[in-house]
Amino acid sequence: MRRRKIASTMIAALLFTGAAGVATASAAQAVEQPVTITNAKVLLNGVEVDPNTVIKTGQQLRFQADWSVTGQVSAGDTFSVPLPTSVQLVSSAPFFLVEDGVNLARCVYNQDSILCTFQPGGPYGSPHGDIWFVASLKASTAGETPKWDVGGSPIALPVPIPATQGPWTPPFGTSKSGYGEIVDGKALMTWNVYMWPGSGPAANEAVRKFDVSDTLDSSSPNQPHVLVPDSFVLTRWQRDPADPTQGVPGSSVTLPLDGSYQAGSAGYLGETFSAPVVDSSRTSYSFTLDNLVYGYEYRLSYKTEATGAVSFATDLFANTATVNGKPLPATATPRAYGGGGAEASGYTSFSVSKHLTNNSRATMPDSFDLVANAGSATETVHVPSDGTPVNSGYFPVGTTISLCETAAHVSGVTWRKYVITGDGITGPDAKGCYSLDGKGGERISLVLTNVADAVVVPPKPTPTPTPTVKPTPTVTPTPAPSTTPKPTSTPVPSTPATAPPTDKSGLASTGVDGAVLAAVVPVALLLVLIGGGAVLLGRRRSTSN
Repeated sequence: MRRRKIASTMIAALLFTGAAGVATASAAQAVEQPVTITNAKVLLNGVEVDPNTVIKTGQQLRFQADWSVTGQVSAGDTFSVPLPTSVQLVSSAPFFLVEDGVNLARCVYNQDSILCTFQPGGPYGSPHGDIWFVASLKASTAGETPKWDVGGSPIALPVPIPATQGPWTPPFGTSKSGYGEIVDGKALMTWNVYMWPGSGPAANEAVRKFDVSDTLDSSSPNQPHVLVPDSFVLTRWQRDPADPTQGVPGSSVTLPLDGSYQAGSAGYLGETFSAPVVDSSRTSYSFTLDNLVYGYEYRLSYKTEATGAVSFATDLFANTATVNGKPLPATATPRAYGGGGAEASGYTSFSVSKHLTNNSRATMPDSFDLVANAGSATETVHVPSDGTPVNSGYFPVGTTISLCETAAHVSGVTWRKYVITGDGITGPDAKGCYSLDGKGGERISLVLTNVADAVVVPPKPTPTPTPTVKPTPTVTPTPAPSTTPKPTSTPVPSTPATAPPTDKSGLASTGVDGAVLAAVVPVALLLVLIGGGAVLLGRRRSTSN
């Protein structure tokens, strides 16, 4: 699988089941992840140490190693790196495992280990990187050999030689120093003003009062910073009577600045002072210390913090303390005393919301199912119908994610083809599904559009009525009345001018056979008689009416 460094908006994770909405599902319980530690080394001034290296207590050593966690890791999960035995941390400030400006894990010191917690932005895929911190070896108990038990093979460390106390400040005068460290990505500076009243009231060698004022310098090339008001600490150190250049170990006493330092207080020697007065811009303060005791050194310590979003080891911070009219400038460049890098597999995800147009009167379901497929990984995202965005799981960068909506069955509704829009979306394909190119980086926003129309029921056709056919009335014929036919006289035929030819019987020849006539004539006579009767009957009825 391709790997890359985490970008500023990287979401690194393996696909996990269940879609978490913008109001995401409850996070899984944090897990202590097993970690593999390799390439552990201990360096003194850049040179790897071994049991024969000569080291003094107080000398700073760099402890470094590589770490890796296999598989899926979620935000809130942790892993631990053991601390060496018999060490004194230079700084106990938390630090980040970071690459390209992205904080993948935040690490804090516990009693015997460093606990690193993965930050929001995951889940992460098989994260790995390096880790380092700075510490010094403490004086060892007789027979005890310091070691760093990591990576399966403990690293044996040399037994340190006790260091002597360093030189003290000059027997009379003032000075100032500063140093810085990077805490949670920002510079935090510590400043010290040293005030030495002298060893006695000899001329020009004794001062019983110090007036201190301080102004922070944020002009270029210096970085802007402000005072931390509650960070002021006043301590008193005793000088070693046998060697005025040395201090007595463990002789420091913290003098409270809350006004409670008075007669009867522990360590009270009669000094008078009050809390420093810080201006509203937090860029200057004033302080007065009076009735000092000879033979002691007084140190006023305080902190300033960078105002920028992030600090670097090349940043320069400055301020000038004026003590009894004498300027005491100082500068500090912050250092990181712990840190490391991180990498993880690249992954991507998307957020989808529903745009629903309901042209029907039907009640819509609360959510719609969108199925996402990427290789062998399948996830069903339940998209709320009210438009609330919901987040998908995580998919490897570079894979194509297929997105198909499962049609909701709603009575009385016909759905138009759904549409998915957003960066990296192509389609639809022949099945109506869309594809998303998972490029990685920030979560991709998608919109799933649906239109619901009412099912149109065609009206039933009006049947064409069958026409009623009036029955043809049956006519009952009126029977013809019986009438007595009126005798008709037989007309006397006229004698033609030319007599027609005659046949053998002496009749005139008409071209009709005599036999035929013999058959037809009786029928004709009968018809004449019937017709005549009908006429007479009609006349009679007319007369009677």
